[in-house]
Amino acid sequence: MTLHDLSTKLEEFLNSETPERAQEFFDSPAYDEVFREHKKQIINIITPFLTAHNAAKNPQLIQCCENVLLKIAQKHCSTDLILEFLEEVECSNGDALKFCTILKPLTECLCKTQDINATVWVLGTIKLYVEDLPVPEDEIPEEEGENLADADSVVTRIIEVYKAILDFLCHIILDVVINSKTATPELRNHLLSFMLSLMGKPFCFLQPKLLHLPVSSKKNESLIESIVSTMGLLSGDLLRFLQFVDDRNKNIKLPESTELEDNVNSEIFHFGYEDKISNLAYAHFYYCLLGTESLQKFIPQVYHPHYIMHTCFYLSNCLIKTSKCMLISKGLELMKYILDLVDSQSVGCDALELDVHTKLLKSITKVMISCDSNELRKTALTRLHDYFKILTLSARYHTLLYLYKTVDHSGLFGVITGIFKSSITMALDETPPYTAFTGERLGVLLKLACKLQHGCNTDLVEVSDEVIAVLNLLRFLLIRDKDNTTGIWDFMHGLEIDYLKPLREGIHLSRAHWHVKIKDLQEESKRAKGVPEVTLTVGGEPLPRMSVKDKLTMSYQVLTTFDVMESILVRVNECISSNKPTQPMKT
Repeated sequence: MTLHDLSTKLEEFLNSETPERAQEFFDSPAYDEVFREHKKQIINIITPFLTAHNAAKNPQLIQCCENVLLKIAQKHCSTDLILEFLEEVECSNGDALKFCTILKPLTECLCKTQDINATVWVLGTIKLYVEDLPVPEDEIPEEEGENLADADSVVTRIIEVYKAILDFLCHIILDVVINSKTATPELRNHLLSFMLSLMGKPFCFLQPKLLHLPVSSKKNESLIESIVSTMGLLSGDLLRFLQFVDDRNKNIKLPESTELEDNVNSEIFHFGYEDKISNLAYAHFYYCLLGTESLQKFIPQVYHPHYIMHTCFYLSNCLIKTSKCMLISKGLELMKYILDLVDSQSVGCDALELDVHTKLLKSITKVMISCDSNELRKTALTRLHDYFKILTLSARYHTLLYLYKTVDHSGLFGVITGIFKSSITMALDETPPYTAFTGERLGVLLKLACKLQHGCNTDLVEVSDEVIAVLNLLRFLLIRDKDNTTGIWDFMHGLEIDYLKPLREGIHLSRAHWHVKIKDLQEESKRAKGVPEVTLTVGGEPLPRMSVKDKLTMSYQVLTTFDVMESILVRVNECISSNKPTQPMKT
């Protein structure tokens, strides 16, 4: 039979209502030589039938095509055949059905040849295919679990592709690595590096609940459990990769990868370079590993929590500093998992010398201020409070000092002052009281906290959060520390002149200003249309267009804020008058 006759017959069977006849055609020994000589042409005839349309209309055809390709792999396995299949993957244009189908004969070929180079070629092609998959639309992780049936086509394709890759890897690892004498460290490292790279784009953009969907109806293991448990077969220590993360954190320059090409056993070659394993992939891997209860058995207990903390803080920041809500959310969750490993008040000032702390704080505060998601802003606030719990009192002091000097947002400024207040409480509860928040050290923080940038002309609406927080701090100190243990009374005279008196005057000026605004708005409501409207400004910026009624409502709320400020200020002044210390103040 000529190639032309074979091609015509094959296409005729595949286009008929009984495509299984094509499989019977291949079972005949009479045509083995023709099939062996013309594998490429036969594959080119079969693969165009692997379409989503055919899968929906004629699943029997798809199964037949798959069986035929498997027959070819079983009877005529060779390196050339592997290359033919890889060429089909490269030309698949992202078609998931075609990709997943071709992985099966590829698995058969690799298990038969046990050729390390061929395995590396296949892994490289799969990696490129996965990296080119589109990512899902960015969204905040949902509270309730999401069914795959409810997911869009992009998400469905990613999950189906990953399931196929996992099935491929299980066969390769069991047949080539576990049961074969050719299981070299080189091959193990190639497989581990490949699996780590899978944790990045697009996998990291999936909803967390989807990561925990069962791989199949026959196997209760989830996607992420399957990936990690498979990696566990290759390495008993899945925290070993943190050394390469630590090098990136410390900006340690690696040798050029070309210098290591002849030394493929080098772990740096496999795990050190970002073009092989991105920070995103490492971050998502440890997010899954540390945050999945069933995977805790893969975490060695010999690593110091502070080592894990510093390396994973770097990874957490890699996620949080992005603009994607899904990644920010996972970064904040990774940070939570890390903090849960660290003892309360165990991180001292020496640890803060590592710039990973300031970079992480910068990213968290940015989320708190500018993230579009209210939920993520609240989560970032919670992480900030959680972070302070692991710091010693001295480390708290230095962190507060850093934040006061770098933060320029009234709401966040108020949060920092609240942490300042709780830190003083902790220091006073020590026996004897801890000195980190006393004397001149206290004075430095108070000077940073108690400031009105423009004196009595400061826009108090813009800085209302920080003013109220500072007044509450002063009121607390004056009531709690009647004996001047902290030294607060040594600074009160200066604070009265530089802060409290200008604030009192500022409240009176601001209240009068807003009373005028309210009067103008009331007049505006009586005017005819076409008369210029009253514009409200806060912090020098005009507010969005609002109805006169809404402007009046907001203006009355502003007056209420001034009343709250004045009420606390009056109480602070009363405390100054009635709670002067029994011990003499410093002069």
